Amino acid sequence: TAQGATVVGLPTIQVVDPPDGGAALRSALDSLRPDDWLVLTSANGAERVLAALGDVRELAGVRLAVVG
Repeated sequence: TAQGATVVGLPTIQVVDPPDGGAALRSALDSLRPDDWLVLTSANGAERVLAALGDVRELAGVRLAVVG
């Protein structure tokens, strides 16, 4: 802007609730076993996972990786 550019903000993603109410996420979390990896690629994803878990101790033994 300082050099004459016109800045146009355009969102590239939209975060919406899943049509199944989170059932698929809960099922995937329930199937995690010790020594599995759970990879979270965004703050939104991390928030959804934590909300679906209710108790982070459910991830005992699961290895975590985060990106972003």
